[in-house]
Amino acid sequence: QWEAKRMAVYAAQVSIMDKGIGRIIETLRETNQYEDTCIMFLSDNGGCAEHLKENGEESCFPEHYTGNTREGLPIRVGNTQDLNPGSEDTFMSYGLPWANCSNSPFRLFKAFVHEGGISSPFIVSWPRGMIELGETHLKQQSPGGAEKERKKRAKQ
Repeated sequence: QWEAKRMAVYAAQVSIMDKGIGRIIETLRETNQYEDTCIMFLSDNGGCAEHLKENGEESCFPEHYTGNTREGLPIRVGNTQDLNPGSEDTFMSYGLPWANCSNSPFRLFKAFVHEGGISSPFIVSWPRGMIELGETHLKQQSPGGAEKERKKRAKQ
């Protein structure tokens, strides 16, 4: 039950992000800016199977994740079943099994050279400025990179 709730919390975070992006897109449409706006979504490679220090990982220190909630309550860190996933005062990771699930159908997760560890979703929407890329390798995108590319293509 506790393991399922950790994944449910992660899924809820993704859902909230998706709804937020939807609101931004709707605002762009309402203000007639959508067609000329380049929207990029890039996610870090693969699901994260990293543990916190209580799981034996010396490089993952819970003190890096401490702080207080908006109401001033201390944030409780750890992957222990006495903590309820999802409340504002908890911080935990979702572990190896859910990292594998998150990368389905790819094998493994972040830190491995299998598809699940090196494949990064990159979604671009730019209705008036869209160019056909096909598969590409993305090294770094500077804040003004899309505008520079659009101007370069307009000259061609």
